[in-house]
Amino acid sequence: MEIRLFPYVHKDGYIRLPFLFLLIFISSEIPAQVSPVYTKHYNYEAFVNPAITGRDKYPLVCISHKRNWLGTKHTPNTTCAGGSFRIGEFDFYTPTKMLNKSGFFSRDRMGMGGFLMLEQNGPLMQFYSSVNYAYFVPLNANHTTELSFGLSAQLQHASVNEDMLDPNDPGDPELADLNNLPYIADGGFGVYFHTGQFHAGASVNELFHNASPLDDERYFSNSMDFSFQTGYKFYLKYFDFEPSVFIAKIDKDPLYHYAQVKFFYRNYNWLALAYKSTRSVTISIGLRVRRWHLAYGYEQSISRLSNYFSGSHEIMLGLNIGLFEPEGLRKTVRRKR
Repeated sequence: MEIRLFPYVHKDGYIRLPFLFLLIFISSEIPAQVSPVYTKHYNYEAFVNPAITGRDKYPLVCISHKRNWLGTKHTPNTTCAGGSFRIGEFDFYTPTKMLNKSGFFSRDRMGMGGFLMLEQNGPLMQFYSSVNYAYFVPLNANHTTELSFGLSAQLQHASVNEDMLDPNDPGDPELADLNNLPYIADGGFGVYFHTGQFHAGASVNELFHNASPLDDERYFSNSMDFSFQTGYKFYLKYFDFEPSVFIAKIDKDPLYHYAQVKFFYRNYNWLALAYKSTRSVTISIGLRVRRWHLAYGYEQSISRLSNYFSGSHEIMLGLNIGLFEPEGLRKTVRRKR
């Protein structure tokens, strides 16, 4: 997983901390618009657009770990955990014909969720968290077509391990207390529309665009971030496939886009191919074993960086809590829509 790196461009930082500048430049400037938050949209969609929270009806929790640039010292790595569910009351069957085995009830209108992320990048460590709420407006009788609105409360924190720094001038006061920086609060808003096959959504994050203490306004100006995603799922005879696109405008960085084609077998087992505008390609595979969801992804840069760093590996483990879908049931239901 990835999420947002606060660019470290402190006063005189380029001269006194050439290593730290190079580290942040590689992870934030070369991929420019790649914020760890937004590059995780395909696994933790609700963190980018809170209106997606609870979309899938059943309670789901996920944990994942990504390690970049294997074979290098202090390689960047990211660990994420998140979950979402609907609040209210179900009968024996949910509105989408999934068996309710948990005793958990939902009125099928409100979604709640949360997200945690920890990113380690050399001496820089960043923490992200979010609490999400979404309200769904059903647009048809069986609630497979919905319009939703969501809000998120976000908390971020950055720190620098001073023991890993080797400044030219020891005792520099500019480098003091970098591991004791304040937390930053912010918020987000999103809207989302989906049917059984089509989806489209838009969101605005960092509504209050609060700046990190590591940011120098002479070089970096924090502003609201905008994102848009859409996709369509085609039902074929033996498998399904879903092309999708994600676009984000992050601060003043160039437009970031992510295009993916995902192939499904029995709905939950999938193979995905994707391309990022940061000049990298990704292949990932996901399997369902009863209520468990297992996924693995490999990302390879196709830019000049590929001459210096190996690819990135990511694993994810998810658990469907309480609800499950019998084999063949979705196949029967979806044809009648």
